[in-house]
Amino acid sequence: MRKVCFALLLIPFLINAQDDAPTLVFQNVVLTPKVDKIAEFESALAAHNKRFHATDAHGCRVYNINSGPDIGKYIWTLGPTQWAALDSRPGEGAHDDDWANVMKHCEPAAHGSYWSFDASLSHFPADFNLSKLRVMYVDLKRNSGEEVAYLLGKIRATYAEHLTDEPYGIYWNQTSSTREGRDMAVIWFFDKWAWMGEDSEFEKKFEMVHGEGSWDRWLDDWIDATEGTELEFWVFRPDLSGLGGQVVAAARQ
Repeated sequence: MRKVCFALLLIPFLINAQDDAPTLVFQNVVLTPKVDKIAEFESALAAHNKRFHATDAHGCRVYNINSGPDIGKYIWTLGPTQWAALDSRPGEGAHDDDWANVMKHCEPAAHGSYWSFDASLSHFPADFNLSKLRVMYVDLKRNSGEEVAYLLGKIRATYAEHLTDEPYGIYWNQTSSTREGRDMAVIWFFDKWAWMGEDSEFEKKFEMVHGEGSWDRWLDDWIDATEGTELEFWVFRPDLSGLGGQVVAAARQ
């Protein structure tokens, strides 16, 4: 298993300071199509997104969840956008009527959340195209924010020196709950499943930056600051999305 995947975890959203830069926001909606209506659901969803969510601040992407308790469900993601842009998002009238045509093919239960992107702790070294995503959620202990921010700064420094080509993003849950335990998410972006079997020698690289024995100390401190994690894999569906798969690094700095 790739050691780097265990290094980058999460911190509480209360530390989500972005200086004076506008905060990038994503809305995630988990959708469950009826088992006998998947084709109809996908057709309606693709048509809706191409019509209403193909450009600018209201664009969206769709992913299949293919691991964990939500396997087989879909993630509909609006963004990146800004909070103010949500006031002008498509709504009543043609948009909502068309969205109802999507939802009639879904089970009634759905789940929605809002996430803000943290540029200061993320690593987007170059433009890339979306393919597969490794999404790790972390349940955080209360009042651990400053400590975890400090720890994540060490991870960011290691990437900057020794994993310069690897993109990942840190996202803070703006609608988190103590019951759900998904306070933040870190997302690694990769193309081939073989990536999961590679050994990045992260421990060695971490200690090259921070000194001998620093990795074990980091792990001890991290365990003291967090409650646990939950993992999902997502696969990008360009055929169902309004936006394409290109991520522009400069827009995430």
